Amino acid sequence: MAFPYCVLCKGSKNLCGIHPCPLLTEIKRRMPPLEIKNEEIFGPSPPEVFVGRYNYPNISIGPMIPPVEEETSRYILGEELWGRSIEEVYALRSSLIRGKRGVNARSPGVDFLKLSSHPIIEEERLKGGERRVLESLQELSLSVKSVDCEMRLDKKPSQAIRPTVRRIEMPFGPTLSFQRFRVVENPSTLPALERAVYDYDLKAEEAAWELYRSGVPLEKVIQLLSIGNLGTGRRRRLVPTRWSITATDDIIFRRMKEEISTYPSVDSLMLFQENYAGNYIQVILQPGPLQFEMLEQWQKGAFWGESRTILHDYEGPRGRKDYAKTVEGAYYAARLAVGEYLLKVRRSATITVIRRITSEYWAPLGVWVIRETTRRALKKKPLIFDSREALIRHVEMTSKIPGVVEKSIFLKGMLQMTLF
Repeated sequence: MAFPYCVLCKGSKNLCGIHPCPLLTEIKRRMPPLEIKNEEIFGPSPPEVFVGRYNYPNISIGPMIPPVEEETSRYILGEELWGRSIEEVYALRSSLIRGKRGVNARSPGVDFLKLSSHPIIEEERLKGGERRVLESLQELSLSVKSVDCEMRLDKKPSQAIRPTVRRIEMPFGPTLSFQRFRVVENPSTLPALERAVYDYDLKAEEAAWELYRSGVPLEKVIQLLSIGNLGTGRRRRLVPTRWSITATDDIIFRRMKEEISTYPSVDSLMLFQENYAGNYIQVILQPGPLQFEMLEQWQKGAFWGESRTILHDYEGPRGRKDYAKTVEGAYYAARLAVGEYLLKVRRSATITVIRRITSEYWAPLGVWVIRETTRRALKKKPLIFDSREALIRHVEMTSKIPGVVEKSIFLKGMLQMTLF
């Protein structure tokens, strides 16, 4: 059962005073458990690594390994998962066993003994076991194809364990502590990845942008940033996966914005639409400076169980300096997708994204759903409107969110213009 403030908490602020989140716990209970038969786990990682955030900076890191023998790279790419049912996504992802090993996030993510241009800082160096694990995970993150890996658990679980349910990250299988981990085959990488990772004078933002522009999947850039493979020398740090997702979306869009802002504005009123797994997305582009807003409503029966509150965050032409704490990660995911479209068509625009979440979305899949659904919407032929009045009427009728136009800053401005 959802509380009225679940839509504001989304399992992270403990507003109900119950820990862990009862809604996430209930979804986890409904998922089929995975039986782990051996202490030794051998299988092809997608490749995927996970960096936790609890008790930061003393966090946990580890690989994702399924005990199967098949190509698993599709397990991590949003474009490959999009269109599958929630049950299918969980079935695929719940087989990924997440290894867990403690480490300090502020320890440098690079071996300074290999850097003749940098001094050795003994007190900052990781212990031998931790360093070997980190180096193996960094090696794994360089691959663009699934890689055979081996992990020895602290002990074999005495019973089947249910998967891990997250609200921003993709779901995955059980989390288990491990003693040892190694990559047992050479990762298949790209020259662009190696240049970014082994250039210790390249800032993380510059590296992320260069990788993205060279065609490296966003999911790969997120992992490289998370596992401490990007940045300058001693400044390389581990970034919790949840933070690195939003950080990467933000970094890429801000670099896009520098170019998009120089383009002429769109010259018509356009509306794009798409839906997936109960996420109904509308993207509205209107002539004007590059600015962005996102509104969303979790309707009755949706995962967070709200029916009236409209969440809203926005930014003007100067962008925003603080975190979009109301819409959160979905804001950055949708904004990036629209930025990709504007960069492609070489136009600027004033952007409104409306997301309606229905009871079809009964379990969280992660913010990739918003990013990928928005991308798909923008690949469709848009509806073109001859007047602001026609656009406003259409949004009021099709969004199925009462009051969404009045809540919006950019649409409300359009509505006021139609009254004079």
